[in-house]
Amino acid sequence: DTQNIEQHRCEITEILDFLIFQGFKAGFPHKNSTWNSISRQSMVWHDELEKKRLGEDFSWSDPYFEALQYPVSKIQIKPRLSKYEVFEEGQAMHHCIVTYADECSDGQYRVFSLTTVNDETNRSTLGLYRDGKCWKIDQHKTYCNQAVSHAHADLGKEICKVYNQRMKR
Repeated sequence: DTQNIEQHRCEITEILDFLIFQGFKAGFPHKNSTWNSISRQSMVWHDELEKKRLGEDFSWSDPYFEALQYPVSKIQIKPRLSKYEVFEEGQAMHHCIVTYADECSDGQYRVFSLTTVNDETNRSTLGLYRDGKCWKIDQHKTYCNQAVSHAHADLGKEICKVYNQRMKR
């Protein structure tokens, strides 16, 4: 399965970076270290590096989302409302959505995490951009920018439609 191979390749590369640039100096791997413990330390180190590079966190509100009323769905919709939340979405999904954080703050872009209830592996990131007086889907991708399921694609279109209805008010 190509997705698993890619995920393992990414994880190994990140762990090697951690060990070479930080881990060996800190005494890793310890005698009792496990793959999971080294992987966790690597993730923490990479997150701290990226947050330093990103600079200070900032957040924004989204009155359109706050006003939405969706029927009970099998897919949970979670807006990403701060620079670090957008960063964490990109980290989890292995894509570059964080590059849109400034546009989110300016009200020109919105990022959502869509996750199928009881199946966290079926997750996608939706990016909407504002084009004048309407919202359009800029991107909607799963892990490593792969295509989304039909259910996620349909919900992404519905979110965009509702945003456009709210904007006209």
